[in-house]
Amino acid sequence: MPITASIGRRLFVLAGGLFAAITAMAILLAVLAVNLPAVVEWAAPVVFDRMGLKGNLRISQLGWQRAVILDARIGPDSLGDGMPGEKAVTAGRVVLDYDLSEFPEIRLRRIVLSGLTAEAAIDAGGFTLEPLITPKFEGGEEGFLHLTVERLELDGASLRVDTPLGPVALDLSGAVDKGPSGAFSGEFQVTHIALSGSPIAPVDLAGRVSFEGAGVQLDSAYAQVEGKRLNAGGVVVDNPRLDLTLLDNQLSLRLEGLMEALTPAGPLVLTAQGPLPGDFSDPGRLEFSGRIAGSLDGLVLPGVPPEILSLGKGEVSFNLNRGRLGLKGAVATSAGPLTLTAQGSLPDDFSDPGRLVFAGRIAGSLDGLVLPGVPPEILSLKKGEVSFSLNRGRLDLEGAVATSAGPLSLSANGPLPLGPGFPDGWKGKILAGLSGMAVPGLDNGIALRGSLDVAYAGGVFTLSSSNTAITAPGLAALTGMAFTATVKNEGARTLDLTLTAGTFRHLDPDPAVVALTVSGRTVLAGNRQATFSLTARDQGDALSLHISGIHDMAAGKGRAKVRMAPLAFTPAVTPGELFPLLSGLIGEVSGQVEMNGGVACNGGGPSSDFNLSSDLKLLARDLSFTAGDVRMERINTVITFDRPWPPATPPGQLAAVALIDTGVPLSDNLIVFQLTPDAKLRVERTAIHLAGGRVQVADTVFDLTGDTHVFTLEVSDLDLARLAELVDLEGLSGNGILAGRIPVQVQDDSLVIKGGFLQSTGPGVLRYTPLTAPAALQDSGETGRLLLQALENFQYKALKVDIDREGGGETVIGLHLKGANPDLLEGYPLEFNLNVSGMLDAILRNSLAGYRVPDAIRKRMESFGG
Repeated sequence: MPITASIGRRLFVLAGGLFAAITAMAILLAVLAVNLPAVVEWAAPVVFDRMGLKGNLRISQLGWQRAVILDARIGPDSLGDGMPGEKAVTAGRVVLDYDLSEFPEIRLRRIVLSGLTAEAAIDAGGFTLEPLITPKFEGGEEGFLHLTVERLELDGASLRVDTPLGPVALDLSGAVDKGPSGAFSGEFQVTHIALSGSPIAPVDLAGRVSFEGAGVQLDSAYAQVEGKRLNAGGVVVDNPRLDLTLLDNQLSLRLEGLMEALTPAGPLVLTAQGPLPGDFSDPGRLEFSGRIAGSLDGLVLPGVPPEILSLGKGEVSFNLNRGRLGLKGAVATSAGPLTLTAQGSLPDDFSDPGRLVFAGRIAGSLDGLVLPGVPPEILSLKKGEVSFSLNRGRLDLEGAVATSAGPLSLSANGPLPLGPGFPDGWKGKILAGLSGMAVPGLDNGIALRGSLDVAYAGGVFTLSSSNTAITAPGLAALTGMAFTATVKNEGARTLDLTLTAGTFRHLDPDPAVVALTVSGRTVLAGNRQATFSLTARDQGDALSLHISGIHDMAAGKGRAKVRMAPLAFTPAVTPGELFPLLSGLIGEVSGQVEMNGGVACNGGGPSSDFNLSSDLKLLARDLSFTAGDVRMERINTVITFDRPWPPATPPGQLAAVALIDTGVPLSDNLIVFQLTPDAKLRVERTAIHLAGGRVQVADTVFDLTGDTHVFTLEVSDLDLARLAELVDLEGLSGNGILAGRIPVQVQDDSLVIKGGFLQSTGPGVLRYTPLTAPAALQDSGETGRLLLQALENFQYKALKVDIDREGGGETVIGLHLKGANPDLLEGYPLEFNLNVSGMLDAILRNSLAGYRVPDAIRKRMESFGG
């Protein structure tokens, strides 16, 4: 056989075998390609087990460039193997885009994880990501596979990490890419964050993240997070940024952001650095120092309006050394700098703030700090300091504030306030020793002394005192105050103040009113509308005053109704006892007075007078009294006051007075007058009727603040016949008309009349024919007998009465007659000068007999209080 044929047969056989082998291989590969997903599903748990992990998966697609995995689950066999401290990781769908051209180097161009859930724990074993990147088999032998990841995408991932500080959970989506240097960076979107089980919602956080390095114990790493916007529970943070560097177990971080809702003027910045502990389960081993700084202009403090206290810049340094934390900082404010110092120990369990133990103080200059509802001119603050102690859930406060009027001190204790609410169980005390608090219209201001107990329970602040005093030096004081006030926040803040006891005193050597016991209640709703009611009584219940009303605090407008019960004067109840200012000024008082009406504060007026108006009415019924040398009998009037203080009336006030005895008895008086705010009494006109004639006082103004008052009584058309009838003198009669002027001067409660006179306007007759002549005339000899004979039918040509009175003395009345008796001495002209002062008493008694209250005044009195 030729050699070539043999070689040909051999090549044919070899080719056939090779074809058969290739066919067999193709058949085997086809079988493997069809069954590879099942093989991988079968082999994966074996591989995971050799890695010290437990896991399973389901292959949906497996090719040369892409694999799709469903329902993947991987987790540690124990906390001591594989990934220390990690818990199970699951994914609903995993897409792997890869390149096998450089096998065994596998390049993962893209990993897409949908519905990823991952749980991990940081504990004594630390934390590692490396087993996911470089698999290790039993015995620590490294595998021959080498994986590189170029892009990772998360679609709806939920991550949870248990830390010694509590659990952290977040939901996010995003993607990171590996750059040429090996660092990762990408975009992310966070939709949910929960710290220690409490969600921060709603959350809207989007931004960029970058990091590099992933050692077994994170001993060398760098991470950077740049957010666009974070909205956590309504607190908006723009451009948040976190820089974190870990090198040689030294951690440095910087956190900053612009929180528009709190610090619109600039960002807050947190910087910190220190070594990581070898055991994360023991926070007490942390050693960190750093600071928080930023511009706080416009910072809104809870419950403190910006107009009360505005902040500037602030910085707080902190030092955490093995469980002990020290703080020291300062904040610039509109009222001056505030400083903070504090130190204490951190709890083993950060999820329980009640285990904190801290002590410190807050001090600073408060010049210009505005107190709610208190104008700066009334009370301004100076410096203040508050010490605090936080011991396992209880907070104790004690401090003092220097003010323009004196010191205020505070002590309080109760549970640590956490969250939006305020805890039950707070108690405290405020001590005040203030003097000279400025009040418009008061030269010496007011003083406040006493203690105020404060408690909080059931959402209600309760303030009470058993002995507090408010004093306006030289003016008035309200002492021994026992009151209870509650402050509720039910939609609108409500203050309910009940005064159960208190004593009001006018602090004057001659007080305007006796000491009064007061009680009352006021309710302030929403810091705007106040309703109030006040009752004041003297010790004997003779004087009873009730005031009630409503006031709009914001508008400065309100109205009060005032009622003084009828006050009847008796020998046992005198004005001097109830109103000591009147003691010695008036006496022999009888009759009754009462008051009723409203007082309005109209707002917008000068602070010194509060722009007050009123329609108060004062009723006097048959009021009689003596004031110095003047006697007033049976005053009946209803006086309307259109201004309560200084008191003033409209024009046209009417008063009926049965008798005004100023040395000349004036009866049946009707006076029209007005009281002006500058303490002037204007007598507009008078209607005084006496013996058929009139007595008038011309339009005259009396200055009630002066010591001297001068006026003139103008007398006209006085009927001598009717005047004689008023005199209870047997045998006296006559006819004729009298007129005249009586100038009166009242000075230092003394009444003086100089040069007063009444004289006849024409001839008339005066007759005096008693059955028994007065002894004084009988004893006067021939002159007396001649006078008696002449007065039997004395036809006068002139009759004049001279009236004079010295201060504090008696009125001297001189009668001058010129004429003749036609039946005596053949009508020879005669002149007589007589002192007839004693006749005035008779005129006074008889002139009151027919007194009646005028209809105009009677109707006002009948309708009083209606």
